[in-house]
Amino acid sequence: MLRMVREYALERLDATGEVEQLRRRHAEYYSSLAERAGPEIRGPEQVLWFERLDEEWDNLRATMGWLAATRNAEEAARLGWSIWPFWYVRGHPSEGRRWMEEALAEGSALPAPLRAKALFLAGIMAQGQNDFRSAEPLIEESLMLFRGL
Repeated sequence: MLRMVREYALERLDATGEVEQLRRRHAEYYSSLAERAGPEIRGPEQVLWFERLDEEWDNLRATMGWLAATRNAEEAARLGWSIWPFWYVRGHPSEGRRWMEEALAEGSALPAPLRAKALFLAGIMAQGQNDFRSAEPLIEESLMLFRGL
């Protein structure tokens, strides 16, 4: 029943022409939340922020999906860099890896600092999946870029 209501609401919203604007605003809000969470999930309030990100996980996924759909590799890499410890600790390395690999595939023109971060994240997430063969070249390329910076 809820799915039908949701689909109807999306149809009505789509008829207004405001869907993309609302999706963009949603993505901006959750990207901002991720940026705020970044330092917090590495500090003394880590547990509280991990719980907050757990609660917002579906919204963060939707944001990453929208960023991928709109080919916004830079924002996807920024968001990933902010919350990657959450992905790793909470058991989402395959999802984090997929998002970063998509950002890398779309973002051949990613600025070097963001490319280095996305490569590092894809490599760390591959390690989290025990895929060391794939992780090594990603982390090596990341290290090369970081050294150059």
